[in-house]
Amino acid sequence: MERLLVDLSKPGNAEFIRVILTFNVPEDVETGSLVLPYPLEIRRNEKPRGFSSNHNQAFFEQGHDRAQAKYFCVLNPDTSLPAGTFANLLKYVGDSQPKLALVAPAVISAKGEIEDSARKVPTPAIILLKAIHLLFGMSTRAHVIPKNPDWVAGMFMLFRAEVFENIGGFDERYHLYYEDVDICCRLRASGYDLQYCPEVKVRHDAQRSSHRELRYLAWHAISMLRFFSSSIYRQCKHQRH
Repeated sequence: MERLLVDLSKPGNAEFIRVILTFNVPEDVETGSLVLPYPLEIRRNEKPRGFSSNHNQAFFEQGHDRAQAKYFCVLNPDTSLPAGTFANLLKYVGDSQPKLALVAPAVISAKGEIEDSARKVPTPAIILLKAIHLLFGMSTRAHVIPKNPDWVAGMFMLFRAEVFENIGGFDERYHLYYEDVDICCRLRASGYDLQYCPEVKVRHDAQRSSHRELRYLAWHAISMLRFFSSSIYRQCKHQRH
């Protein structure tokens, strides 16, 4: 977390932001020794919330500050940013593209590989094939990432704040996993575009908790079933075809 707060202080990042840092569970993390060039608000939850609920809370409970925000960035703490990340992303979402609701950078893994963080809408067949690959230790990394994807992964999503508010934020029925797929499909169903920006790169030290812990695996499965049985999945899949 401290590393990310320092990254956000770099030129081309700090000039554009105020940061809301949410501690979902009690943690002994000291930020008072850091001298930061941007406003930092710390929130500590009385009880753990899901991914969707935490980010909706951060956005919708800003009060007056929310009305002043042009953009809203969802950013995982295990992400590293170079200087200029926000400055470069904001070049894509100017007033000349009012239908562009969301941009996302290329995501580089700890091994230096480009992750498939921008994809076409998933299908049960694709998920089954991926599970088979994982079972047999085969690579599941996508070789071609679409510039205008159906969805982008939730470790870094830069929304137009007005659009995020109008669409109602994340669907809080998703505790963890697939909330990013759902909101991207809802944006596309509402006539908005998403853009993957390969020229802007961030690093993500993924935890992959659902590969190791049964609780996370259960959340993953429940969210997957919820999404594939939803009307927005059928609509998004129909749009793609």
